Amino acid sequence: MTGLRDDPGLDDVAEEWGVESVLAALDEQCAAAPPRRLRAALLERAQRRAPGGGDAIDAVDLYHRRITVLRGLLESLSPFDWERRAEPSDWTVHGLVGHMLVIERYTASRLGLDTPPVDGVGNGSGAGDDHLTLGADTIRRELGRDPEVTATAWAVAARRVCDHVRSEAYRPGQPTVLHGWPFSQSSALVARAFELWTHTDDIRSAIGRALQRTPGVELRAMSSFSVVGLPYLVQLQHPNAQVVPVRIVLTGDGGGTYDIGGPGSPVATAALDVVEYCRLVAGRIDLGSVSVMREGDRSVIDLLLGARGAFSM
Repeated sequence: MTGLRDDPGLDDVAEEWGVESVLAALDEQCAAAPPRRLRAALLERAQRRAPGGGDAIDAVDLYHRRITVLRGLLESLSPFDWERRAEPSDWTVHGLVGHMLVIERYTASRLGLDTPPVDGVGNGSGAGDDHLTLGADTIRRELGRDPEVTATAWAVAARRVCDHVRSEAYRPGQPTVLHGWPFSQSSALVARAFELWTHTDDIRSAIGRALQRTPGVELRAMSSFSVVGLPYLVQLQHPNAQVVPVRIVLTGDGGGTYDIGGPGSPVATAALDVVEYCRLVAGRIDLGSVSVMREGDRSVIDLLLGARGAFSM
């Protein structure tokens, strides 16, 4: 991941493109009116959400919920489950939990907490801290311990973060950098919750359990956080790409309608299921396997939906 902390124009670019949630707390409404040209049946599906599905959820609450769900899953694993490979990584489930232990400690350090050193951390700015290579020595050591011990260590590290962000010491709007990407402390929690959601599904898939339904308020928080950042990611990955207004419709419980890429009439509209969208930007499914309704410039849509740098784990 590219280090961006010293980019002098970052705030201006974020403001121009409407991707404030990459740098600021998750406290704004992103939904716009649904597009008129999409088929009525699809629009009905997009708006058919359970009561509260479009409500806001605090970043702290979202993170705590994801910690609770994952902890419950880990407590239910059998000895054999821990040795299963947690695709798409090369880690076993045990190794993946070791990785999450490392990332919880790393997150704590980025929030200003004292924490055990994380091997692989760069100069302290967060700019050189590659997500998948952090803590390699720690993970190897954890693999020599009982899996339940590793799980307990992860739960303790996660609890420290939860306690901190529920205290007066927490500064939700304060800037920080995770793995080279700029966030506020609040939006960093949303990114971490997104990762926890993804890895919970990774573990369930590895041990042969069905994926669980995610509450709409949680899907809403994670998807709205990421979708408004897509134009920004496209420009980072394709500096010569033109930023144009696009409408994204995420259907199902927790979905919404988002006008991104700046003001003006959308040059393209895309509609897809909110869960598939989250799995797509997390790098768990490919664009070719997602059912997307496209109108307008298809190349712009595919470029946006292919941008996943800050969210793939």
